[in-house]
Amino acid sequence: MALRVKFGLNPYGNRHRCARCREDFVGGGFWLRLELEGKVVDVPLCARCLAAGHLYEAVVAFDRHDPSHPVALA
Repeated sequence: MALRVKFGLNPYGNRHRCARCREDFVGGGFWLRLELEGKVVDVPLCARCLAAGHLYEAVVAFDRHDPSHPVALA
C-alpha cells in the first residue's frame, strides 16, 4: 500500500475552503493532496493561514473523499 502525496503553492483558481480558518478562498495559498487506495483527501490553506507560518497537524482517515480536511495548530 502506497500513499501518494501532491503539495505545493496552489496552482488552481478554483474555490476552496481553507483547512484551518474554514473560510472560502479562490486561488493562491498552499495545496496538499493525500491519496490512498483511490480515496482522496485535500488540505488547502489560504494565503493568510500559510503566511502565519504556523505548524499544523491533523489525523487523516481515508474512509471518504474530503475536499477540505480540517487541521489544527500543532
